[in-house]
Amino acid sequence: CKLYGEEHGNVARSYNNLGMLYQNQSRMDQAEEYLRKALKIRLKLCGEEHGDVARSYNNLGMLYQEQGRMEQAEEYLRKALETQLKLYGEEHGDVIIAYSNLGAIFYEQDKLNLAEEYGCKALSLSTKIKGKEHPDTIALEEFMAQIYKKAEQKKRGNKFLKFAAKLLGKRPS
Repeated sequence: CKLYGEEHGNVARSYNNLGMLYQNQSRMDQAEEYLRKALKIRLKLCGEEHGDVARSYNNLGMLYQEQGRMEQAEEYLRKALETQLKLYGEEHGDVIIAYSNLGAIFYEQDKLNLAEEYGCKALSLSTKIKGKEHPDTIALEEFMAQIYKKAEQKKRGNKFLKFAAKLLGKRPS
């Protein structure tokens, strides 16, 4: 880090990339170390309200989710969403992802009302921004079907699943 010093945006990006690489290799302690370093630098350089900070919050949240540390995952994913809403407003791709990620956290914890709330927000925004036939929208339709199926609301779930299957040319399972 002689060229830039420890506190430079490129160093933070490198730390973030290393953290993501370690996460992909299931080296979770190292992943957390580097993702935290990236967040610390980004907070110092950019303050709370910056897209890179939101991405760091999201990346840590996803790491914690993978580790089963759901309270921490929720905390960081909420921070990511709050930051993105301040920066971009609701109609932005990163906001859709944040709502979806929070919905997934709640789904894993069987907090199905919250999973439905955040999943519906993600689906609604994706439909509005990307359209009904976009692969991300179809994936969110399938996620909603999983939520309803898990909640034993099969009638509503099958509606979403059949629609997604029709668009994909598949039969629902």
